[in-house]
Amino acid sequence: MIGKMADEKEFEEKTGSSDSGEEENDDEDDVTNGKGDIDEDDSEYDDPEGYVDDITDEELLGDILVEKPVEVEGTDSIVVVDNVPSIPPDRLDKLKNVIRKVFSKFGKIIMEHYPLDDNGMTKGYIFLEFSNAKDAAQAVKTANGYKLDKHHIFAVNHFEDFDKLVSLTKDWEAPTKQPYDEQASYFREAVEW
Repeated sequence: MIGKMADEKEFEEKTGSSDSGEEENDDEDDVTNGKGDIDEDDSEYDDPEGYVDDITDEELLGDILVEKPVEVEGTDSIVVVDNVPSIPPDRLDKLKNVIRKVFSKFGKIIMEHYPLDDNGMTKGYIFLEFSNAKDAAQAVKTANGYKLDKHHIFAVNHFEDFDKLVSLTKDWEAPTKQPYDEQASYFREAVEW
């Protein structure tokens, strides 16, 4: 090789190997393990005893940590759309395209579920999962009351709202009636002056 890169020369100086055609049989100077992988002595990279790294993960990996996936605790990114047309399977693709057109404005839809009855007809409601809770909240806020046609007006709710309704206690009691305390009317007093 006519011109070696500086990194190659430095590597050869450290390992004692060269491309000059001479093979050295010294096992200690071998840098590969026979499989093409480079064996490195990790002891030269160890920190001294008592060393404390003062750089934070945010400083070191800030741009990567922004993209770090976050475990979702609940179902806050799932919405339920009610009053969807009940249609046969042959028209399902057209309905899916219309739903995607309406709801993709709010964010990326990562899952769609169209429940079907025994006859293969849609049941009149669907589940949509957005990539994050903020997009789902925007879909609920904006698309609730969306008029698809004169017979179908969407009712869009968070999936969590249904969980709250299911978990209501059966021992609920109506609040007791509180006596009304008539307070002085400042307007009446001002008029009487």
